[in-house]
Amino acid sequence: MIDRLKQSGFLHVQSAQLRSKRQQYLNYWRGLADRERLAVTVAALALLATVLWFGFIKPPLQRIEHWQSELPRLHNESLALDEILQDISPAQAPTGIADADPARQISQSLDAQSLASHYQLHQQQDQAAVELEFSAAPAGPLMAWLQHTAPRLSLHISEAHLQRTLTSDPAVSGVTLSGGVRLEPMSNSGGSR
Repeated sequence: MIDRLKQSGFLHVQSAQLRSKRQQYLNYWRGLADRERLAVTVAALALLATVLWFGFIKPPLQRIEHWQSELPRLHNESLALDEILQDISPAQAPTGIADADPARQISQSLDAQSLASHYQLHQQQDQAAVELEFSAAPAGPLMAWLQHTAPRLSLHISEAHLQRTLTSDPAVSGVTLSGGVRLEPMSNSGGSR
């Protein structure tokens, strides 16, 4: 392609025009007074400095400033989350009660999760499902029990209605939940869905 342009004389014409323009600008520059050349040079340097500042220096500085103000907040949130996650260590299913009835297993596992005074267990004789009512239960242990311990007891959650509650008890810190959860044995899970 370049060879064709050379053969047609296009590149020669273009380079000649560029040399001509360059020569015109040099002649114009030489025709300026020293004072005018200084003013044009200072204006060009000021324009270059402005472009460098607003295009390449200021945006990274703004990003650094943003993250310097944002990182302490994120760090505090991370520490709070770590604290909550440490409280959510999965409880082990109670040992030695394999032949005990399911309601007793559920009660013992909830008591082991420090939820003893925060629930009521309802089980009807003719149904295998268990209903739990929670009142101002600490969210961390409750969620850990629902996610880890209930499946170990071969129970799955068929229905849950939990909402965040405010507590006036100064001994209870953190988020508390109230509501109801219906648990069914995993062997019945296929027919219930």
